[in-house]
Amino acid sequence: MKLAKVSASILINERGVFVTVRRFFGVLILLVLLPLGVLAQDDDTLTLTYDELERSYQLFVPASYDASTPAPLVVVLHGAGDSASGIRAASSFDDLAEETGTIVAYPNSQNSIWNYLEIPIEDETTVDDTGFVTALVDQLSTDYAVDPANISVIGYSNGGLMALRLRCELGNRLGSAVMVGSSPTFRLVDHCLGTDPVSTMMVLGTADESFPWNGYAEVDAQNRFYSSFGVSQAVPFLSGLNRCDASLSITAEITSQISDTRVLAQIFDTCEANTQFILLGMVDFTHRWPAGIGVQLRTGSEGTLTQAIWEFANTTTRTAGQ
Repeated sequence: MKLAKVSASILINERGVFVTVRRFFGVLILLVLLPLGVLAQDDDTLTLTYDELERSYQLFVPASYDASTPAPLVVVLHGAGDSASGIRAASSFDDLAEETGTIVAYPNSQNSIWNYLEIPIEDETTVDDTGFVTALVDQLSTDYAVDPANISVIGYSNGGLMALRLRCELGNRLGSAVMVGSSPTFRLVDHCLGTDPVSTMMVLGTADESFPWNGYAEVDAQNRFYSSFGVSQAVPFLSGLNRCDASLSITAEITSQISDTRVLAQIFDTCEANTQFILLGMVDFTHRWPAGIGVQLRTGSEGTLTQAIWEFANTTTRTAGQ
């Protein structure tokens, strides 16, 4: 494992590859690219009625679960065009959850799209996904002994935008939020300004086609404006939400024997309420779940980026009184 200083300009100026993607009313329609040979889980789907809609989710409860000992809870949100079973298979979080004694919920969106802006999609009634996920957390906290200081959310692609919305709406309840394969959109800003600090991680490939490293801005045929932050905008925005001291941030390049993909890291660990912001940029990596990429874990040992995402979400607890 090699950990070396690199200039901040590499982190904020690396070019991404832009391609046009289909979007409906500000909700990105982004397909999850699963590794070949991955099979969906066979577990039964559970349901929860919220806002007069029957919503579904999958649930993993570790064999070590003991009702007398509160367990961490992680909510994992799939990308648009995918489902709970798809992100469950792609992430392989169940194995890590078994090792750490963590309960994991994999909810399904309506119409395979997380409505992170709460606006009508294709002339249908507005779906309150923020309320649904909140209700799911409440229900699981009733059904199981959930540690209220260790509830986190991880989202991929369109699910990453939903994770950011939840980070901003439920900040006083979440220990951490992780955005994978996504970057904040300008329409999401108003929902986040002035919100509570929450430890946040952003994971993005420098060659991501759906969320370009340098962001995008376009107007469609109906004069609707769509845009996402480039990394040079996302870093100060997300670290600023936690009131981090930018002068004390650490910039590094990580190489690993696990894979040839270099990972650019920018770490802000001097933030309000003992929170963090971490950017992990995968060099020349496209829009897919980052399986098999090597990084350094908090223990100092070498591991995969999936493990690092899990480690961040599973061990970052909310400060008492926050």
